[in-house]
Formats: sequence, C-alpha cells, structure tokens
Amino acid sequence: MYEKLLDLTGFIAAHAVWSVSDLDDGGLIPLMAYESASGRQLERWIGGEQAPKQRFADWLKEDQGKTSAAVCVFDGYITLDDLPRSDCLFVEAAGQGGLRLSLGIPYRPAKAGFAVFRPKVLSIDGVSPEMIPTLMEQFWKGVDAHEQAAAVWNAALDQSK
Repeated sequence: MYEKLLDLTGFIAAHAVWSVSDLDDGGLIPLMAYESASGRQLERWIGGEQAPKQRFADWLKEDQGKTSAAVCVFDGYITLDDLPRSDCLFVEAAGQGGLRLSLGIPYRPAKAGFAVFRPKVLSIDGVSPEMIPTLMEQFWKGVDAHEQAAAVWNAALDQSK
C-alpha cells in the first residue's frame, strides 16, 4: 500500500544525497517530487520566502489528495544524542492512506570528507511503529533505483552513527 510513497522517498532522498556529495558546505536547493496519474514530477524550489517544510504543507493542502505520493527534501542542521550538530537532509513524505513520514539524513560535507550517516526516523503517522523496518526496506529499494545516486551514497555510507 505504501510502496509507491517509499520508493519515491528513497529515490528523491538519494538524488539529494548525490546533489550535496560534492558541495563543500551543503546548500541543497529544496526539492519537491510527486507522483500522479501523469507520472513522476520533480521541482526545485529556488527562492521564495516560505520555509520548505511550510511550503510543502501548503502544497499538500492545495493538492487535496490528487497525487498518490509527495516528498520534499531540504537542507539544515540536526543535533541528536549519538551525533553532534551535523548537516542534515530533511525528508518530508506524504501519501494516500494517511502515511506521513519525516526522516533526517545526517551527512558530512565534501570539504570535511563527504559521508552519509544512517537515516533517522523523526516522526511517522498513519502506521504503527512496528511497520518502520518494512517501510525502511522499501525506502532502500527506492534509493537503489537511482543507480548513480545509490553508488555515491553507498561509497560514502558511514554506519557508525
């Protein structure tokens, strides 16, 4: 039921990782992707006064469920117990059936030796927490579907954190 959303989420997250892999200081231009009856679409959000997370929430309200899956990825910083303040790709995903998922993908910019750390589930709505392993398995299938980006991600993966 959630395969389409998790495939798109993994694919776009991989694209974002690939995009920041050679940037010295991060700086991803926010991405928004969605899947509808007419296929998969990707937009880069250049400029605008709204924060990407709010812009995505507003887009979802306007969409009113016309798309089967939508994902937004933007750059920022995260501080977690097992990781000091780190650059992070934030992934917001929403799909039919009420699934909402927020992930953080911490990374180290290229100037410090590019590395990508394990994705962190920040929040999830619409499914029980027991579903997280199944959802993440589908997420990784989406990552692998973006062959060029998956190669970059796999080469830079640091699972120590």
